[in-house]
Amino acid sequence: MFTLGQLIAVSSQVCYIIKSAFILCMKIEKEVLRMELAEIRNELEKTTQQIKDFRGSL
Repeated sequence: MFTLGQLIAVSSQVCYIIKSAFILCMKIEKEVLRMELAEIRNELEKTTQQIKDFRGSL
């Protein structure tokens, strides 16, 4: 069983993680909105290649 203090600490950490993820998503969204479609496609292709390389190294 968890104490109230432990639950509050975990809840606080979860809220911080969610807040951080939200802020990161907002930054990415703003960056993507400024990009041209060709740039977005190039970035997606680059990310796809990085994922393939990573999976191949496993």
